[in-house]
Amino acid sequence: MKEFVSPKGNEIIGTLETVPGVAMIDMESARIEDGKLEFDYEGQTNLWWDDQSTQRKDGKRLFVDDEDNYFPEDQIHFIDPENGITEPTLAFPHLAEGLKVSHATDLHPE
Repeated sequence: MKEFVSPKGNEIIGTLETVPGVAMIDMESARIEDGKLEFDYEGQTNLWWDDQSTQRKDGKRLFVDDEDNYFPEDQIHFIDPENGITEPTLAFPHLAEGLKVSHATDLHPE
């Protein structure tokens, strides 16, 4: 049975998603400082699951491996130990433009 993996050979764990939400603020803390509205967060975010969407790059879905690397679907690899394919093999070689693996936290730096 084929197992789909990242270009690095790591297990695919899912797709990279965007889930919008509302970070709740403490309106009692609201104040104007330097011409801007400042406030404290309550520490809760209400997520809008109905608006969840898979992130894409150049129209291709982004997949995430078990080390939080992400890559477009044209860079999906597979292994098939039952048929002797033990090295990651490009699943869609005709679509690949170059293998650039990125880390999921690159999208949302702390």
